[in-house]
Amino acid sequence: MRADQVLDAAADLIERDGWIQGDGSNCLILDGSCAATAVHKAVLRAFPAAGIDELCARINDNLAPFVNALGGDSHDAIWKWNDAPARTKEEVVAMLRAVAINLRAADAGTVKTPRDSTAVPLACIDTVHMEKIA
Repeated sequence: MRADQVLDAAADLIERDGWIQGDGSNCLILDGSCAATAVHKAVLRAFPAAGIDELCARINDNLAPFVNALGGDSHDAIWKWNDAPARTKEEVVAMLRAVAINLRAADAGTVKTPRDSTAVPLACIDTVHMEKIA
């Protein structure tokens, strides 16, 4: 599954299961998902047989374009953006889909912005959280 597909799947998860704001650590275990956790869940569902190292790499690769689109330098940028007081579920879904569209356009050569999914080193979630959201 490509990054654009993962981001679309994350948007689908939020639309179907709900969206939450708040403490990033709770975001992994509550009903609904914040933007970052939706990406985590989409990766886990797309690659159920992957080991922890592969999952971490895939999560990082799929979060990086979103972080870059926000102008951030770590996955914390997603949580801060997601948790802005005026943020809405619709904005989160729209941003996930916009980044996915931009990735597809970059792959097709219709935008001049280079696609760089490795520009931001991101932390991976631990195995306890992965078991809770798988």
